[in-house]
Amino acid sequence: MNKFLSVLWAAACIAALTSCHEKTDPQDEPEKPGVIKVTSVSLDREEASVHLGNTLTLTATVRPDNATDKTVTWGSSNTSVATVDGGVVTPHKEGFTIITAKAGDRVASCEVTVLSPSVPVGSITLNKNELELELEQTFTLIATILPENADVRTATWSSSAPAVASVVDGVVSALTVGNAVITASADGKKAECRVTVKPKFYAPESVSLDRQYASLSVGETLTLTATVYPDYASDKTVTWTSSDPNVATVSDGVVQAAAKGIAYIIVETTYGAKKDSCKVTVGGNTSDGVIEDLTEGEIEIED
Repeated sequence: MNKFLSVLWAAACIAALTSCHEKTDPQDEPEKPGVIKVTSVSLDREEASVHLGNTLTLTATVRPDNATDKTVTWGSSNTSVATVDGGVVTPHKEGFTIITAKAGDRVASCEVTVLSPSVPVGSITLNKNELELELEQTFTLIATILPENADVRTATWSSSAPAVASVVDGVVSALTVGNAVITASADGKKAECRVTVKPKFYAPESVSLDRQYASLSVGETLTLTATVYPDYASDKTVTWTSSDPNVATVSDGVVQAAAKGIAYIIVETTYGAKKDSCKVTVGGNTSDGVIEDLTEGEIEIED
């Protein structure tokens, strides 16, 4: 009888131990119906830096989208350098830490470097605020960023009308006639240069009068015609002078004989100082035009 009771007691103990083991080993538990496990978790960056005084926000993506529990648990390997709450990293001192995001049994991490406090840009200026360019010309704008220890040291360039004037690293290129505003930006600060693109200027190469010599009686007039070359010269305006206004005067090419003598009528281009001349001899007021006792003055015409 005692032996029978002992057998029953042993069997009961074995059953109890077996039952306890099954409850404490989760691997032996069957998957609950309707539960969808997390298969992956990832962060929007694998490494990052943040300045003291600023914060850094990391975004975690849990897959699949329909996972039953998408709760993310955040952690920092060095909380004295930076802590994290809901993906927002708050730096405490310069150094290095690894921020982790865990969902289910999946983990993603980001290496974070904490830098010294940031130095914002105080101002940005350009070496030119207004600029005139001819077609096909270029000009280099220089941006000065202050203070010199600002974190951002390079300007970002843009043009309000890139078809008129383009800009690359400060180099402005004139493309078509018109106006454009070139902007240099750095850390929220801006500087502008207004650019006017003009047609290409072609300088006069020479000027020529329709005659080199002329004889006039006192009181007579003569109209000289000046031609500026090349035909496509941008500025064809000229000025007129007389070497001796007492003998002959000139206005817009119209020569007026004033007294007996010799005068040179000189035409000169406004741009480039190209010259030509006409020797005008003024005789007495005679019907046959005979000129007597005239003394030619010396004059040097330089082109």
